[in-house]
Amino acid sequence: VSAPAPAQTLDFKWVVFGDLGTVQWPDMSRFPQFWDAEASGHTTDRLNDHLKAAMNGQEDPEFDFVLHTGDISYAIGFAPRWEQFSWQTQQIATTIPYLVSDGNHEVTSEDSYGECGVPFSKR
Repeated sequence: VSAPAPAQTLDFKWVVFGDLGTVQWPDMSRFPQFWDAEASGHTTDRLNDHLKAAMNGQEDPEFDFVLHTGDISYAIGFAPRWEQFSWQTQQIATTIPYLVSDGNHEVTSEDSYGECGVPFSKR
């Protein structure tokens, strides 16, 4: 793959969302104090289903990459939540480009409960 010629235009389609959070996975049920964002599971399930169908030739890909615009996992100082996020997005991120940007819940001390971007930038 190479860059398009300077005068050439290239169309692309993308999915953009933020504030995903994570859905509870079975091993996390022993930590009830960390909330479950059920809607985040619907988002990643829908993306996964579409990508599987596109890879199997059942439909054309509707998007070329994903842009996740911050407030990634809402880990709030609880490190396993980052693993949970990686587990939840793994099939998407290993199939197409999955770009993330940090949000206030990753970098500010008030909203990240002291994480201040460390887990986000060191992974």
